[in-house]
Amino acid sequence: MYRLLSLPFLDRNFRTIILGYRTFPDATTEGQVDDLVLAVHYFINKYGGADGSGGPVVLMGHSSGAHISMLAAMQGRLPTVDALIAASGVYDIERHYKLEEKMGVSEISPMAAANGFTVENLRKNSPSRLGTSLPLTFPSVLLIHGGLDVLAPPQNSKDFHKILCEAPKPREVTMPVGKLTKSCRLDILDEVGHNDLVLEACLGGKTQTNICDWIDSTIEL
Repeated sequence: MYRLLSLPFLDRNFRTIILGYRTFPDATTEGQVDDLVLAVHYFINKYGGADGSGGPVVLMGHSSGAHISMLAAMQGRLPTVDALIAASGVYDIERHYKLEEKMGVSEISPMAAANGFTVENLRKNSPSRLGTSLPLTFPSVLLIHGGLDVLAPPQNSKDFHKILCEAPKPREVTMPVGKLTKSCRLDILDEVGHNDLVLEACLGGKTQTNICDWIDSTIEL
């Protein structure tokens, strides 16, 4: 399904790569972040990136991909990414684990296992717990979420958006070529579910329109 996400961006003449990362039991959350960081570095080295030689870099993740991408950004490990689109993400995985318990899926969900079944790791790997300050390399962010998402309720993005907006901002630095003012925007899309958001991003609809409009307003192409 995610391969179809390349279509609207290819139509706009973006160089597009669909990244994958190992999932549990082949990797823990830390290993998944490592995979993402290595993949982004490979892309930058091959095609150029935030220095302007290959244009700005936009990273997009959905669901667990949004969590892993945001965790890497909050750790300051994505210095060459200009903008991050986090779709239907979970940013406090300790709280989400309690939701999974309530839904009766915690024992079959790989989330707790990927975090060693410890509260300490759930907290350590929650982007919301890292929001006391933002790294200098933190990119512009679009948090986009379906209003009808029951698997990862939109309150996740609402709460995390507030954390980002209230976090101390890093000192002013010279932006790489292609980057405009750092920003954080929240879009909650009515009548859109967890997987609907991906389908709309692929095939058209308000999700795709909002994403493309945000890229145009944030990145100088």
